[in-house]
Amino acid sequence: MEKTILYFVNTRWVLLDKVITRVFILWGPLQEYFLVYLPVNQKLQVQNNDRYEKIKETLTSYVIKIRLQFVLFLCETIFDRFLTLFQQETPLIHVLHYELSSLYCLVLLKSLTTDYVDDKVGGFLLDLDFKLNEKQLNNKQIRIGEETLKLLNHLTQKERETFFEDVRKIYHTTAEYFKKNVPLKNSFLSDVQILHPSYRSV
Repeated sequence: MEKTILYFVNTRWVLLDKVITRVFILWGPLQEYFLVYLPVNQKLQVQNNDRYEKIKETLTSYVIKIRLQFVLFLCETIFDRFLTLFQQETPLIHVLHYELSSLYCLVLLKSLTTDYVDDKVGGFLLDLDFKLNEKQLNNKQIRIGEETLKLLNHLTQKERETFFEDVRKIYHTTAEYFKKNVPLKNSFLSDVQILHPSYRSV
């Protein structure tokens, strides 16, 4: 089992999913160090230590683990491709409108019914009411990822209810941010798509 803790590096382009994946790889060694080694070998250091108690609570909680797994799911299925694409140095303004539209659509499809979202593109997506009750997916349908789903069995009923409330809040907050800030009704971004090779006549 790998036990190497990498040194923190301050950089702009470390994707969050890489960090979370690393945390999961080291979850066992971290538990061993904080829950087994320190209480035996550093008793005075951990006694009445609030920071240690918080770390201990985190490493023994499935709630924290399932939240991390859900964020990893969001990174892998929604954000990573977009972020990686726009790290390129080549001009990409001609694909920005399409990519933003696709990104917002992905966000909406995680918590809303397919028939409500699927045929909408561009500015029409911004007109959707993402809080419309009859279009919300229920707890069994809402997208949280297979690995997140597996961890649900370790939560109490109350913890599950709280988790799904948090999931909806995350999706709604993300959608609200997109609706306010993503320029899908910008005519310039829409028109400049003509520069894309697929729009050129043969």
